Amino acid sequence: GEEGAKEGVDLTKMLTPAWLNEADGQLRAHELLLIRFGKKQGINKKKDAKEVGVEIAKQVGATVAQVVGHTVLLYRPANPPSITLEIDESGGAGGVAG
Repeated sequence: GEEGAKEGVDLTKMLTPAWLNEADGQLRAHELLLIRFGKKQGINKKKDAKEVGVEIAKQVGATVAQVVGHTVLLYRPANPPSITLEIDESGGAGGVAG
């Protein structure tokens, strides 16, 4: 597969302009977006979910706040922000307060 993507994970099919536009709208409205992946998307491991979550975050200007199993939580502050995300030194999210 491509650099940064695992075999079986086709990001071009998953991250269509319409899907990214919807994700952008959800982040604009709610600041948080919960994405659940499964075998249908070709994601069989938590590591794959995290890699795809990071790529989606790049595409929509968000931060990966949390990865649990096959679920990724993205955060992007509104203007003005309605919740505060604390980022720890390792680059991961320390928690969401609001």
